[in-house]
Amino acid sequence: MSNTKDLKESHGDIVITDHAQKRMNQRGINLELVKQILNFGKHYHAGKGCIAIFLGKRQRSFVPKQLKSLMKHTKNLALILSGDGVLVTVEHMDKIPRHWLPA
Repeated sequence: MSNTKDLKESHGDIVITDHAQKRMNQRGINLELVKQILNFGKHYHAGKGCIAIFLGKRQRSFVPKQLKSLMKHTKNLALILSGDGVLVTVEHMDKIPRHWLPA
C-alpha cells in the first residue's frame, strides 16, 4: 500500500498519506477530529478528482455538544481527499475557495 512518492497508512477505515499525517501533527489535529469532520463537514468538488470536506462555523452548529470540546481549538478546517478516498492533506482556511463546487 505504498509507492515511492508518498507512503500511505491505514487507520481503520481512513487511509492517510504521510503528508496528511505530517500536516495533522503540525496543526494539532487528531484522528478523532478527522472522523468528525468527515461526519459533519460539507462536501465540495475541489478539482482534479479531489473532494474537499470543510467544517466551518455553520457546520459546527450541527455537531453534538459532547463532541464540541474536541473542536474547541480548531475552526474552519478542510480535509482534502483523493478520488479514491485517501486523505491527502488537512488545512485551515478562512473561506472556501471559489473553484470548489458543492458536491
